[in-house]
Amino acid sequence: MKKELPEDTPKPADSILEPRNQIFNKKVDDVANMDNNSKLWRWLIRANWRHPERPRSITEGKDNYP
Repeated sequence: MKKELPEDTPKPADSILEPRNQIFNKKVDDVANMDNNSKLWRWLIRANWRHPERPRSITEGKDNYP
């Protein structure tokens, strides 16, 4: 992505470009306004479908996990 930026465009920091996904936020007790459900999700660097909670997490035994 950095190579595709137009000339004279500031390059983003490498930390911004790290792969990340949104995961369900287990710490939320209640969401008063479902029109804004942003509290239900949080960004986690290097989370993906094989490692849903952190890079070393696994999905084994979570067939019926929400």
